[in-house]
Amino acid sequence: MYTPARVVGNSIILWDNHLTINKGSKDGIQKGMGLITERGVVGIVSNVTEDFAQCVSILNGKVRVSATHKNSGQFGTLLWRGEDPRKITLKDVPKYAEIEKGDSIVTNRFSSIFPDGISVGTIDTFWVERGTNFYNIELNLTEDISKIRYVYVVHYLFKNQQLEAEGVEEDE
Repeated sequence: MYTPARVVGNSIILWDNHLTINKGSKDGIQKGMGLITERGVVGIVSNVTEDFAQCVSILNGKVRVSATHKNSGQFGTLLWRGEDPRKITLKDVPKYAEIEKGDSIVTNRFSSIFPDGISVGTIDTFWVERGTNFYNIELNLTEDISKIRYVYVVHYLFKNQQLEAEGVEEDE
């Protein structure tokens, strides 16, 4: 199930970017729900009032989301490095995965926030980190977070049954 919402606040130049939407608890919105558009992943609900919800953007250095290279099925973790708001990094994909520039990256079945197969981006560049067996993959996001006006809040039915840690890192 999805609830449409309008974006009423948005930041893209900070390390901890957020969005505000015009839906809240009276609309069934809860902390931990995902935000998407027709084009791809946007963020995660972090705070809810009766009429509004604050959401951490995918462009937030504390957000971690599981994602998969669509062609090979190999998965890793998405993170934003705080640089270009049109790009995000997928790390920990094994170096034996056959990847190419332009390949699609999508959410996967390990996600407790997003349904399987929601677009994240396409591969721009990739490299193996020295001393590791894993790729760092820079993606072009399929959604331009700076231009979004409307989103869908994901009411993911199996969220409470997932055990994997995903979402927003808590301050210690």
